[in-house]
Amino acid sequence: MPITIPKHEPIKKIYVEMVRQIVESEAKNDEDGVLFIDEAYALNKKDANVDFGIEAINTILKYMEDHRGEIMIIFAGYTKEMEKFIKINPGLTSRVPNKFVFEDYTPDEIVKIGLLGLHNASYKVDEAAYADLVKNNYSLTSDHSNGRWVRNLNEELIMVMSERVAHTQDADINRILQEDLDAVRAGNREGRTLKNAQYGSDKIVADENGYAVPPANS
Repeated sequence: MPITIPKHEPIKKIYVEMVRQIVESEAKNDEDGVLFIDEAYALNKKDANVDFGIEAINTILKYMEDHRGEIMIIFAGYTKEMEKFIKINPGLTSRVPNKFVFEDYTPDEIVKIGLLGLHNASYKVDEAAYADLVKNNYSLTSDHSNGRWVRNLNEELIMVMSERVAHTQDADINRILQEDLDAVRAGNREGRTLKNAQYGSDKIVADENGYAVPPANS
């Protein structure tokens, strides 16, 4: 979409006008009649000089008013942050009457999501031992981002496994062992750091699929 800005306008006004045009374009071009704004509270982060977020919110509110019945706008994000977001403009409270709060996944559900991710990536792991790790770490964290949390844990687990495989020449490069699980268990960070120093993680080699392979000179 071409952005048209009048000449000789102050830089602040130019940026604000760009935000307004982008928001309007996104709303108009949505063929399904639904505009989904994830992590909407990010719009409330003010720059020291230009309030891009406030301009975006004002533009959205005007568009909602001018096109009632034509489009559905969904603001999404974490509950506490969204509670603050909805209060920053009286127009938001009156125009967003429906609120839905989705419960966090249970630890058992988090385990299932994590196992599915590993299996889909062709990794093998003792499911009971993995479940014990996930439940332990999940119970100790304040970050209950659900699927993203367990995805991050899986990525950390795969990295630990890759470090081990690269320096032990283990033939099974897709099997996660108990020692890998122990290395990412909450409270075992110091042990993992020492192991990384011993292996020398800068020597890790990966194939075209991202799987670790032993270095040729290892």
